[in-house]
This record gives sequence, structure tokens and C-alpha cells, in this order.
Amino acid sequence: MTKRELKNQRIKETLAKTRKKRKTQKCKVFELKLDASHFNSNTKETLKMMFVEAKWLYNYYLSQEDIFKIDIKIKNIIRKNREGLDIKAELKYLPYKFRSSVLKGIQNSVKALSTVKKKGGKTGRIKFKSSYNSIDLDQCNSTHRIISKSKIKIQGIKQCLRINGLKQIKEDYEIANAKLVKKANGYYIKLTCFEFIKDMSSIGEEKPDVGLDLKNRNITKVKN
Repeated sequence: MTKRELKNQRIKETLAKTRKKRKTQKCKVFELKLDASHFNSNTKETLKMMFVEAKWLYNYYLSQEDIFKIDIKIKNIIRKNREGLDIKAELKYLPYKFRSSVLKGIQNSVKALSTVKKKGGKTGRIKFKSSYNSIDLDQCNSTHRIISKSKIKIQGIKQCLRINGLKQIKEDYEIANAKLVKKANGYYIKLTCFEFIKDMSSIGEEKPDVGLDLKNRNITKVKN
């Protein structure tokens, strides 16, 4: 067995173990707001440019002939300026893992459309974006890491960021993937957690959960 085959085998075994474990857990998603009042100037610029570069990269990937044959390590791309002209742009703020998630998102969309088409359904074309508002943080302790009950670290940003509502995350929760979200009123982290089900007889029952932003007293829905 080659090194590549061994690696693929280990990945399959890990995924199988994770799927088995998830059957004994309940998923909860918390949307928590980053405290912008503590951002330094570098953090403000980095957060802004992450989403700008993610949009550039998304549109660049989408303009390529074969979305499944792209060099994801590329740092220099071609983008459109306000006049619609092609100009060169260097990716300075968007970390490699985030670039990979942008490409993966497009590839998943293409696969989904292909599946619908094969089943006889009507499909359109994936459209270019005028803005990019959600960046996947797909690896806990790498792309994102909780530092304390009030701070989180995000890859690519030097400053540890204050965040409201982290006290909702219990010590026995398993923190999984997250999303960095940009809204009109600020930046948010949409954090996915898993909690072991104590009463296994409750599996399959849907009960609405509510999360409380302890600082702002705002009620946040938590998806099961």
C-alpha cells in the first residue's frame, strides 16, 4: 500500500469513527458577536480585507475553465476593478485554509447542480458574487480556537478577539467547525458544537433550544 493509500485509509477510518460518535451527540449552533470596540487597527483592516479577498478569489475560481483543476496555492490572481477591467491582485490577508474552503464551496455547488441535472431537474449557472459574507473555519484549534470565556483566536488575525456569549459553551461540548460571518452591524462567529446525549431515548425528538448572549441579553436561536 502506498503512502497516499495509507493516508486515505486513515482518513476513512477517522470519518467512520466520527460518524459513529455523532449518533450519540446532539448538534448545537451558536451565533456569537465579536466585540469590535476592542479591535486594533490591524484587526479591522485584516477582517475587512479577508472578505474582500475571498470575493476576489471566488470570482477568479469561478472564471476558470475547470474548477476541479486549480492550483489552490496561487497567491496572485486576476480580478475586475470598478470599471470592469482586469487587474492583477495579490492575496495578502486570506490564509491558505480559507482559500481552500472558498474553492471547496464552489466545487460542492457544482456537484450539487450536477446531481440535480442527472435526475432531470432544471439547473442554472453559479453566479459571480458582488460581496462575500461567510468564511468557513473548518478545523477547530487550527482555523479557530477558544482562548477563554471571553476570547477567541482566528487564523490570520494576530489579536485575540473578544466575543460575546462564549459562556454558553459548556466544558463538555465538543467544538467543531465554525463560520466567520460579516453583517451590516458587525462580525459574528457561528460556532458548531456537539453535546453527548445523556438520555439516548430522546434521539430523534426535536426540541427547540435557546442560547443567551449574556452580555447583551439578546436571545439567539440554537439549531439542533
